[in-house]
Amino acid sequence: MWKPSGRAMRRRNLLVGIVAVELLCALAYTGLNQPSTAEKVVPDSTPPKLGRVELSQTAMLKDNEKLTVTVKGTPGAKCTLAIEGIATVQPMNEAAPGEYTATYTVTEKDTQIHAHATVTMEKGGKTITATSSQTITIDGSAPTATNFAPPPNGTTHDRRHTILAMFDDGQGTGINTKSIRLWVNEQDVTKDTKINAGQIEYKPKQDFKTDEVKVHLQLADQAKNVTDYNWTFSIEK
Repeated sequence: MWKPSGRAMRRRNLLVGIVAVELLCALAYTGLNQPSTAEKVVPDSTPPKLGRVELSQTAMLKDNEKLTVTVKGTPGAKCTLAIEGIATVQPMNEAAPGEYTATYTVTEKDTQIHAHATVTMEKGGKTITATSSQTITIDGSAPTATNFAPPPNGTTHDRRHTILAMFDDGQGTGINTKSIRLWVNEQDVTKDTKINAGQIEYKPKQDFKTDEVKVHLQLADQAKNVTDYNWTFSIEK
């Protein structure tokens, strides 16, 4: 029976050793590129938390005034602010870890009495909301006046024609009747003007001295939105 020489045996053993080393290296490389059980990132299943929703103020807000809302909660989350009755939903900024804030500016289209602010937080696929216990009244719309008499650019033969106007604040906070002022030919006649049931009425005690009469009416609501109306009428001889 043929037996390999000592030289052949040494060569065979060397080749087997080389193959074994290459195999071990390959296995080691594969193991290094596979994350161990300890290294795997486990999603945080803890639900997010929200604290008390705070409002910067609870007084009435008028057009162009600002409301800042703050809340503390789980850091690194996404938060949005919604104010009751206001269509805009805006993102909140994480000013410090776990402290979220947003500022809303009132527009002339905004009107909501006793509105709550609601914060929605999202993190890790979970959502939580918190609503303020405080409320805020928002009135961005100024009051209106209609049914002027005599009408703008109108004419009359009566030099003591009664001046009338109707006023309204829609869905807002209501007219502050103490704020109403009326000027006729640049003279303040408010003290001689009757104000009731959404109407002003001024009956002059003397004839108008000019053929063109200038009227200026000023109104304000409870939120201090102010409206001014100016019109003129003529007196024909």
